[in-house]
Order: sequence, then C-alpha cells, then structure tokens
Amino acid sequence: MSSLSPTVSLSNLLSNTPLSVSGLATGFDTEKIIQGLTAIQQKRIDLIQSEESVALNRQKAFKGVEAQLLTFQGLVKQLGQAQNNVFGVRAVSSSNEDLVTAAATSSAVPGRYTLTVNSLAQNDQVASQGYDSADAQITQGTLQLALGTGASKTITINDSNHTLQGLANAINAAGADVTASVINVGSGAHPFRLLLSSNKTGLSNALTITNSLGADAGNAVKPIFATQVQQAADASVSVGSGNGQLTIQNASNQIDGLFPGITVNLENANPDQTVTLTVSADISKTRQAIVDFVKGFNDLARTIDDQVRYDPATGQAGVLLGNPQVTAIQDQIRDALITPRSGLNPKLNSLVGLGITSDDRGQLVINDAKLDDALNGRVSGVNLNDVQNLFAVGSSLSNPASVGAKVSQTLDKMLDPVSGRLRTIDDGFQSSIDDFKKQIDVQTQFLQDQTAQLQHRFAVLETTVSQLQNIGNLLNAQFAVLSKSK
Repeated sequence: MSSLSPTVSLSNLLSNTPLSVSGLATGFDTEKIIQGLTAIQQKRIDLIQSEESVALNRQKAFKGVEAQLLTFQGLVKQLGQAQNNVFGVRAVSSSNEDLVTAAATSSAVPGRYTLTVNSLAQNDQVASQGYDSADAQITQGTLQLALGTGASKTITINDSNHTLQGLANAINAAGADVTASVINVGSGAHPFRLLLSSNKTGLSNALTITNSLGADAGNAVKPIFATQVQQAADASVSVGSGNGQLTIQNASNQIDGLFPGITVNLENANPDQTVTLTVSADISKTRQAIVDFVKGFNDLARTIDDQVRYDPATGQAGVLLGNPQVTAIQDQIRDALITPRSGLNPKLNSLVGLGITSDDRGQLVINDAKLDDALNGRVSGVNLNDVQNLFAVGSSLSNPASVGAKVSQTLDKMLDPVSGRLRTIDDGFQSSIDDFKKQIDVQTQFLQDQTAQLQHRFAVLETTVSQLQNIGNLLNAQFAVLSKSK
C-alpha cells in the first residue's frame, strides 16, 4: 500500500489557504453581492450629496446677488458723496484756444471771465562764442550755474571732458535746471556754439553764470557766454479795460489763482485780442453718473429676478426660487428708491422729478428729455443743487432726507459684515452646507465599516468552502489509493 505524498496534508491545506472574496470557491460574485447589500447606504449618501450640491448652488447664486449689491452701493455713494462729486465737475471753454486754454476745479464759480495776453513768460538763453566743431577743446576749471536766488551747481571740466560737447554733457548731468546744447549756426568760420537755456521761465529764474574756467592756452579756448539770445521775462496778462484795467505779472505761462478754481494756460500773446473763458457745470459727467446709478439698480434687480424666476413653459426654476429673504432685499431697495422724501424741494423730492420711473418688470427707465431739462435748469423752480440734494448720502441716518441717503442706509444695513441681513443669510447657507458635510462624513464611514465587515464575512466563507473542497479532494485521493491497493 503506497503512502500519501509528504507535501500534501490536511493541516497544510487548512493553515496555508489565504482569505479571499474572489468567489472562486463558492461561485458567488461576492463584490456584486456586497454592492447590493450596501446600495441603500450608498443611496443615502448620494441623497445628502445632492442636497449639499443644491445648497452650494444657492450660496453661489446668493454671492452673485451680494456682488451686485456692493456694486450698486459704490454707485450710490459716488453719486451722493459731499466732496469731489460729479456735481462739482466744471467745464471750461475758451473763445480763442490759440491764445488761452484753461481747466477748472469744483471750486470754480460758473460764469464768464475775460483777459488779454500781453506777453508770454520766457526763459533765459545765452550762447558762447563760436568754435570749429563740437569736439573743439576748451580750457579746464569750473563753471557755476544758478537760476535766480536758487542754489548754484558747480560743473568741473578736466582731462576727461574738456571739449565743447563735454561741457554740454556735464551741464546736462548736473541737475542745474539748465539745458546745454551744441548748435551749428551754419555760417562763419566758427559755426558751433554752446547754447544754455534755463528750464524755468520768468524774471525770478534769470540765469547767473560764474565762469572759473582757465584762460586760453594752446588749442584750448575758454567759453565766454556773452551773447544774450533771449531775456528772461514774466508773462503779462490784463483783466478789464480802460482806467480800471488790472495787469498781472507771472513767472510761468500757467497761472493759478487769477480766477478762483481756474488754471489758465497761456499759449500765445496778442495784446489786441480779448479772450473769454466760460465756466459751467459739466452736465455730461453728472448725467452719466445718474445713468450708471439706474443701470446699477437694474443689473441688481435683473440678477435677483433670474434667481427667483419660474418659467411655466419650460418648468425651469431659479436657484433661489421661494427664498423670501432674497425678494425682500429687492423690495426694500425699490421702496427706498421710489418713496418721495420730505425736506427736499417739492418739485424734486423723488426720482420721478428727473424722469426716472419703474416699468411693469420693476426696472427703472429714464425719460431722457425730462432728465436733460432738470439737469440744464429748464424746469421752473429746479436747479442743479436740487438734483444734488436728491442723491446726497450725508443726511441723518435716523430720518434720511434724500433718496440717496435712504438707499445708502438700506444698503449699509444689509451689507454690514457683522449683523447685516446678507451675513445672516450667508451664515444660514454655510451652516446647512457644513451640516451636510458632517452627515456625509458619518454615512461614508458607516458605509466603509459595513463594506469591510461584509468583505471579512465573505472572505471567511470563501476560506471555509475552499478548505472543505481541499479536504474532499484529499479524501478522494486516499480512496483512490486504497482502491488500487486491493
């Protein structure tokens, strides 16, 4: 009777068989079975993730509304601010821009201003004697330059720069407010000269030269600046005529303070020509700011409408449909815009006085003709100050006296980073999102634990079946051996 092979034993089969969930032993598709057993838990997770996605989309949509609110808030404050506002922008026209141009600040009083340009301010210009070329040698030493009573600059000439061009370069690098140029007059035996020009005009900026260069020596010639090319002079402007005429001298061709808030730029002189400057409010800037204000509200209203709209034809609904807090934001702002304010000119105590009304969609529309009439003083009893007062944001917050102040107060309360309505709404969205994330984490961990338990149980089942199969095979082999030995 033959013995069993030493490499095949029951104990070895039982101890060395690894755990498996392949289903090879049982014939089961264990992975599919596990997925089926955990499907309910996975659906629970999918449902929570879907709700989280909805909350995230709502929060994103709400952030879009908030962005539009911030934009509109900026437009309200820009239109209604007390200083440097569009109502103070001034336009200036000149009857002869070849002679005079001008610019005005908000302090300029609208009106007509006349003047005559007798002469322009000039800078000082002097020239040296002639030289053969720009590279002609000059003597060495120092040259001091000063404008008026200002500090002097010292220019040193030595072996490195003792040419006419070298002196020009040294002066230009010295920061003396003097420009040096080697010019070629094109005639005579020595056509090259060094021209010095002060960079500032006026008698007070006359050029003073202290020449300490050495005397002529060999081929080196000392530059002498004895030719007065142009005399420094002040600008002369006259205001009025006859015995009462006033004459003003100014070192520059740009005059500030001659007329309050107006900068006068002298371009050319003509003592026989009177120039009229007309200062007026720049209505174009004011009008554009009002148009931008209206557009800002309409963009905000359109954004909110898109998020809360329901289209019965397509069955599509906005992300924020049914959220009363969002529609309340729109209603509050619209109410602040259209409600007349006490304390203003009764003829202009609401936007209606400017031709701004609301259409059937809730959008603001502008009657251009009425707006232009109000801005240009063509409405009896209404001036530009009344328009400014309508939008002013600096009035009392307890009882806002203007449309601008009421809208600004409403927006400030909504957008307060600590206690504002938008902060409360966003916190609500974020709280829901955080709660969904926690639920997903808990349910996911439960699914992972459940899956691990099922995998372990099926692995044990597979191992047990495999071991039983191996025992059966071993017994069959021994029975076969016994049958052969009979």
